[in-house]
Amino acid sequence: LSLESLQALYVDFDLIDSGILSHFGLIYREKLGVLSLMSYANTALPEARYVSEEALGSSISTFDSSAMLANLERLLTSASPTLAPLINMQLQVAKAKTGVDLRAALIDNIGSQTVSLSVLPEAHLDDSEIAEPQQLFVIEVKDAQALAQGIEAFKDLAPGLRAMIEEQMYEGQTIYTIRGSGEPNIKDEGTVSYVILRSSLIVNIGEVGLLHKVLSRMSDGSEGLWQSAETEQLFERIERPNAVTRSFVNAEMMVEPFFESLLQVVELGGWMEDTSKVKIPSGLDTAYRMIYELNEAADGFFGRTLIIKSEDEQ
Repeated sequence: LSLESLQALYVDFDLIDSGILSHFGLIYREKLGVLSLMSYANTALPEARYVSEEALGSSISTFDSSAMLANLERLLTSASPTLAPLINMQLQVAKAKTGVDLRAALIDNIGSQTVSLSVLPEAHLDDSEIAEPQQLFVIEVKDAQALAQGIEAFKDLAPGLRAMIEEQMYEGQTIYTIRGSGEPNIKDEGTVSYVILRSSLIVNIGEVGLLHKVLSRMSDGSEGLWQSAETEQLFERIERPNAVTRSFVNAEMMVEPFFESLLQVVELGGWMEDTSKVKIPSGLDTAYRMIYELNEAADGFFGRTLIIKSEDEQ
């Protein structure tokens, strides 16, 4: 794991006007072993104009998944030298069956621009239900055609998978949806949809409506959360050179999901038999935002988290 190259870890918290500021760092001599899995490209962060200002939260990153997977393979091979030949053999078998090089089409085909966003579903649930956040990921790909061929090949390798997939057209794009229940008319939290664009793969977890909204925003080119004045002003307080990840969370909107998760833990742990009658807070008296930035330097990673009142509340 080469943990001997790790020199120090630190974290601190400061109470400031209207919030909390924390700093943390990971310092090393060389980025070897498990540290090499923290692979980021030396490029600008994604603009992500399609992220709505109504989002619960969003992250933008230059995480290089292909580089991480290559480093992971080297790390595992150093621990077990027989692993690499086994992986290559399985990839050769898959290529013989499908005619597609899955390493080139999938493993080595992921770019370094990644965006995630989460939203709360629109108010269509009754009072007995709590809205679960829906998530969507936009991942840069180097060759969209090769990726499509690789996914089609994978469908042929997985028995019964192709029969579970629905297709629909939206904004000129083909959306593929896999439902956990297999029933198109049943609301299913296990639903996963994806669409392949010219230079990206979009994966949607939850109902497909969020994916529709993102595709529409991509088409109209309007600005969003990451271009808003409030977001830019917030990050001016913690920004540093060579940012590799930024995150934004509307903490006010997280109250209900947080307490719902907490009650589930309480019930599963046996501390309370019936939590259905517990009143869950629906908001905060004051709106808070939480932002985070991670930066890479020659000798480590350094980050800051700021939890602060919304500008509208100050």
